[in-house]
Amino acid sequence: VCIEGDLLGHHVSREGSGHDQEKTQAIDDFAPIKDATQVRQFVGSTNWVRRYLFPCYAAAQKILGEYMKDGAVFPKGGLGSADTQGCKAVKAIKLMCKHAIQLSCLDEASAIDGSRPLEQVADACGIAWGSTCLQMTPDLTGFKVLMMVGKGFTPAQQAWPAITLEAFAQLGGKRSQRKVLGPMRSLMWTDHANMTKQQTMPHADIDIKLLRWVSECCCDGSEIRSLAGRTARLGDGTSRNPKDRDALLAQRSSELSGLAGQVRGFDLDEFLSDWEPAGEAIPWAVGKDAWVSSKAVGMILTSAALQVESSTDCGRVLHDRARDTTDFSGW
Repeated sequence: VCIEGDLLGHHVSREGSGHDQEKTQAIDDFAPIKDATQVRQFVGSTNWVRRYLFPCYAAAQKILGEYMKDGAVFPKGGLGSADTQGCKAVKAIKLMCKHAIQLSCLDEASAIDGSRPLEQVADACGIAWGSTCLQMTPDLTGFKVLMMVGKGFTPAQQAWPAITLEAFAQLGGKRSQRKVLGPMRSLMWTDHANMTKQQTMPHADIDIKLLRWVSECCCDGSEIRSLAGRTARLGDGTSRNPKDRDALLAQRSSELSGLAGQVRGFDLDEFLSDWEPAGEAIPWAVGKDAWVSSKAVGMILTSAALQVESSTDCGRVLHDRARDTTDFSGW
């Protein structure tokens, strides 16, 4: 018997329900701030909360403004790691954002009819990805943030091309949305214009890994659209400041120790993997390739093997695969 569990953004138990902590995971995990650039990234990804708690936010932001000036001295562990005024300001803004997210509810009727669709702003940098789900207010003068998530890349993922990193950011945000907020068509905003082309490219020209990821993102009717990079701050700030930011940056450093760490951490299977969730069916796949075995630990047929197939006639490949996969015992 299950006595507690997570359900559509809430943690339900015998004692009642509370908020799913995953909705505010990126806010909780925002790394301590150690320079003026990171202060601007933090403020840029959290200043939406001023609409709800303006007096409190203004007081905290004024304190952080002093750290954007030349010559500002930061605590040894960074803002947010101690009990200085600047650290308290960071902690206060995090609490304000968590409070606002926990009080916001998705208007499913407006999201379904398209008058106020669910929207996702996702971004990736060299070390991590970040994603924010939001919905416009009824008067269309503002928006409410429903979820902020993100995660660092492994050394193998960091070796991917930029477009693959952006695609994985959209995929990670979409999977979190389905898990926390539930299945729902959404507008998925990216600052990488080439990502939008992946929806209409001929299948013979697209990378197989991207084809599978885009099909998973868009199988519920969602669309990937382009957004100017300067306006994608809701995804940019969290993607540059994951919980393990300092370790990831050190790993990518030009020093010999950093390069050695990146080589040691590189995993060929992770680099080639499609990073598909185990125990689930994949949209628009054929035969056994549509089901990810729970024994595969998130990976099945590698993109390298599929890429070899895509260089041949696609129709013949799909015909042969369908002919050779008549055993559906894995379903």
